[in-house]
Amino acid sequence: MIDTLLHYFSLGGYYIMTPIFLFSVLSVAIILEKAITLRASVVINPQLVAKVKRSLASGNIDDAAKFCAEHNTPMTRIILAGLESGGEQARNRILDAGKLEALRLERYLTTLGTIANISPLFGLLGTVSGMIKVFFTIQQQGLGHSQAMAGGISEALMTTAFGLIVAIPALAAHNYFEAKAQNLVTHMEKHASDIAGML
Repeated sequence: MIDTLLHYFSLGGYYIMTPIFLFSVLSVAIILEKAITLRASVVINPQLVAKVKRSLASGNIDDAAKFCAEHNTPMTRIILAGLESGGEQARNRILDAGKLEALRLERYLTTLGTIANISPLFGLLGTVSGMIKVFFTIQQQGLGHSQAMAGGISEALMTTAFGLIVAIPALAAHNYFEAKAQNLVTHMEKHASDIAGML
């Protein structure tokens, strides 16, 4: 497996294939991080929110605050910000905390989108570089030396292929997680509005 990968690297040229490989590692890391953190059970946890609402409905603000402090989630951090301020400032604190948590949910998605956009460009750069080598070989040795031209053609094809292999799943994951983050933010805003009204 490693030998095959190194062979592909050598065909594509290390100076182009190395950044594409690094992009792939970074994109996989971001995808795993988002898959773990962008879950409703982690971000909102409806059971926790329902329990906080019951405590507030019965007038037990201290119990609700203690419960939020014990369960550190984006939603409970938003609620706790409002509970700690209280009064007229509660809604503003909840809104401010909500904006901060929304930014945290979308963290690294810009990087993932950049990888999706830039990986094919590196593949294209490798294609151009490979074709330059092909034309240089033709200029130096003529059209009859197909084996000499194979290196440039291999570089062009390998870099393009690997650039797309990295870009396609990165783009799909970026769009999926961006939509999921927006959906979670919408639900968080709904719960935050309910809590603010109860305060």
